[in-house]
Amino acid sequence: MTETPSALPLQGIVNLRDVGGQRTRDDRRVRTGVLFRSGQLGRDHDTSALSGLDLSVVFDLRGA
Repeated sequence: MTETPSALPLQGIVNLRDVGGQRTRDDRRVRTGVLFRSGQLGRDHDTSALSGLDLSVVFDLRGA
């Protein structure tokens, strides 16, 4: 059974979640605060909250 991470309460960002705690295929766990996923990042996102996450790379998988 897959565990669903809790959404972070941010304005302007849909469904941002910390993937930390999720089990990997080899039964280990993803570290908390390292990998996040979101349904959307737009111009109206909460930049102060995002800067607190110390993000360094953003992958946009919506297109080719």
